Amino acid sequence: MKDVDDIQPFPIQSETRDRLPPCSVPEWLAKLAHREYAKRHRQEFATIKKRGGFSRAELVALIRGDYTTNGIAQAQADMDEIKEGKSKMEDEKKHTWPPISHGTKVITTEVNPKIEWTKEALSNRQWGAKGIIVMHHDSHGLYYEIQHEDGTIGCYDPSEFQIEAGNK
Repeated sequence: MKDVDDIQPFPIQSETRDRLPPCSVPEWLAKLAHREYAKRHRQEFATIKKRGGFSRAELVALIRGDYTTNGIAQAQADMDEIKEGKSKMEDEKKHTWPPISHGTKVITTEVNPKIEWTKEALSNRQWGAKGIIVMHHDSHGLYYEIQHEDGTIGCYDPSEFQIEAGNK
């Protein structure tokens, strides 16, 4: 694909809200974003480049394929989290590492809407349920398998349960 070879800088607008100066991304990345943008608007790529490019949040929303008001707002919120040092990985290392021991008694709390699960994983989850940790996984972010009192096992992000009082 010819576009991928294009590494010329494409401008990204300054952000007065956060006092961020203008910057740039490779033009091939902006062209990928423009494909999504063009589904809703007729503005040519060259025109966008002349007017100063996309905003940071616009670019993220376009690459995610969610160029809506909510998509742009979510992109901005995600960037704010990272800017404030509250990225998910940093949070996990601070609050949940080393992993909670197997056999620890827990109570599931509520769904974390920022975490994506497969339909199969979602089907085995219970809220407000007591259980014990039977396994942890950390290859794609830390999560736990919790065996509920009825014997079923559900997968949970660390933000979706609390350690039951009386545990070590």
